Amino acid sequence: MKLVTSLKDISDKKIAITIGNFDGVHIGHRYVLNAIKSKVSDDTKLVVISFNPHPSIVLSPRRSFLINLQKEKQVLLANEKVDYYYEIAFTRDLSTLSGEEFLSKYLTSKTHEIRFFLGYDFSFGANKKDGVKSIEEFCAKNNYSFEVLDKKSVEELSVSSSKIRDLIGKGLIKQANSLLGRDFFLEGTIVKGEGRGKQIGFPTANIQYSNLQITPSKGVYYSSVFYKDGMYKSITNIGVKPTFESDAEMTVETFILDFDKDIYGESFKLYLHSKLREEKKFDSVNDLIEQITKDVSSRRECD
Repeated sequence: MKLVTSLKDISDKKIAITIGNFDGVHIGHRYVLNAIKSKVSDDTKLVVISFNPHPSIVLSPRRSFLINLQKEKQVLLANEKVDYYYEIAFTRDLSTLSGEEFLSKYLTSKTHEIRFFLGYDFSFGANKKDGVKSIEEFCAKNNYSFEVLDKKSVEELSVSSSKIRDLIGKGLIKQANSLLGRDFFLEGTIVKGEGRGKQIGFPTANIQYSNLQITPSKGVYYSSVFYKDGMYKSITNIGVKPTFESDAEMTVETFILDFDKDIYGESFKLYLHSKLREEKKFDSVNDLIEQITKDVSSRRECD
């Protein structure tokens, strides 16, 4: 997949364009991409147009929102055989453009044969006043092909990025993963913690990741760690370690089974599979050790 910042960067003559945020690149997104590829000839290249930052982050600044960061989204789209990723910088100024102004500035080309494919409920422009009809008129004016994709990706698959965010935020990881079509992951750097896990025989890796990415609710999760070229089973705790402290900051720390490497300062991906239990305050450290031992034994037995 080639990254471009203008249609002028695309050398292929025939292109199929779709526009969206594609946060998570979930099963609905993949349905759309596959539907487009099935409708075009082999010599037509698929172009995904998206925005950076995500418009919601610019228009109503927030943290813990994205399913995937931009660089991760690009990898996921490349895995779906997208030919070009056209990224448009999203700003408050851009958000004030009318639909016609946006299309004229970013999507006009005299050198390409363009086919537009959009979802039936697509909207854009200032205050999202413009929709499918605006693009249809734009395409007719510029002699571009235009097609509205059916509702299956929304109604039959019953999936959206906002629904997935809601599930992740509630700790319903297994349900979120079914809509993603893969396991939700956090990618970041391993930082030193307080060392409490090591003191009780279960050293954990604390992962530091972008605060733009969504954090699941407090609890203990079945998980796996991808480090360098290997995947390792793990148990992950998201929370504030209530057995030891009452006002600690939220951390994401994982105990990696059968792993004894020093990885401080290095990066890995933490995949979450399902929620095992809620985080709780134990009456004693021994009770906590007993519970973690049971958690690890349970994780060792499951795939």
